[in-house]
Amino acid sequence: MQSSPSRQDNAKEENKINGAHPPTIRRKDNSLFSSPSPQDIKAKELLEYVMSSKLEAVETLLKELQQSQPQISFGTLRASGKEKNQRRWLAISPLEFAAGVSGDSKLVSLLLRYILDEHKEQALEQLKSVRLKGTEHGSCLEDYASLIETYFVYINNLFRWSYDELDTHWVKEIAPQQKKLPLYGLEKLFGIKPETVSEEGLESLFNSSLYFPPYTHSPTFGALYKGEFEDVISLKSAFGRDVCVDSERLININIESMILLEEIIKTLEKSLEPTFTRLRG
Repeated sequence: MQSSPSRQDNAKEENKINGAHPPTIRRKDNSLFSSPSPQDIKAKELLEYVMSSKLEAVETLLKELQQSQPQISFGTLRASGKEKNQRRWLAISPLEFAAGVSGDSKLVSLLLRYILDEHKEQALEQLKSVRLKGTEHGSCLEDYASLIETYFVYINNLFRWSYDELDTHWVKEIAPQQKKLPLYGLEKLFGIKPETVSEEGLESLFNSSLYFPPYTHSPTFGALYKGEFEDVISLKSAFGRDVCVDSERLININIESMILLEEIIKTLEKSLEPTFTRLRG
């Protein structure tokens, strides 16, 4: 004898008939969540491309979304996401990440081009907020500033510490800070182009224990293994020179990104002046 349908089965059938939204799903901890909407899925996809510093992929997706969902400004939609270095974000928009984490002014300008006029004020608020308050992971461009500080400690102690002490500082302090850099920062600092590196290559990069010791991306590395250094002092001097070069690059990236962000904010404010005047009137 066939058993009668349960109340849950009846509810599912009713949902199908009435065209209701997908039913909620129960997590392992017994809490409920709804299936992500197509809009949520596209928002996460765009954020992932922005986090991966894939400019062409970002523009391609924005053009597609402009045609399929022209009423939505995906650049200001917040979503959760995870960078290649495994750092997780609970809620951040592509615009906020590009401006406040990567410092990629080209990406910020690109995202702004695809934000509707009626959403430009919201975009301005997001840019001002990350500039003044930062993000859930720290102040604006926090990763660059923190790495600069650890480099300065290395430089200041170059001839006070032993070689082993310098090496320990690199592995325990500098390398973890390097791994926090957004992919745009790695590209600017070390010449790594995310679009030319495989997913496996990026994963191996972020799992490296030493990451980027000063000698691995400079002539010092080859000279070290050729035995061209006569003493520890000359070796330290070479390492110090390389770290100073990296520090200078970081400072330039940080300053340039801040200046360009300020210029973008001012330009956006100026373009919105007629709107603000009309609202005041």
